[in-house]
Amino acid sequence: MKVEQIEIIIGSDGKVQLQTSGFSGNDCLEATKEIEGLLGNQILNREETGEIYQQTPVKTAEKVKIHH
Repeated sequence: MKVEQIEIIIGSDGKVQLQTSGFSGNDCLEATKEIEGLLGNQILNREETGEIYQQTPVKTAEKVKIHH
């Protein structure tokens, strides 16, 4: 199981950088959405890593019928 992490780096110039790891596909964008909003949504640059091309595992549910 991968650990999803968001690292927040604040430079001496006040610029904030978010680095994510352990996310698949666009899950990192959803995970950082609230943080970006709190920072004013002023995205200067977005760099994608190889993780964005990984597919998010699909969770399936099984139905079990119980006969009385």
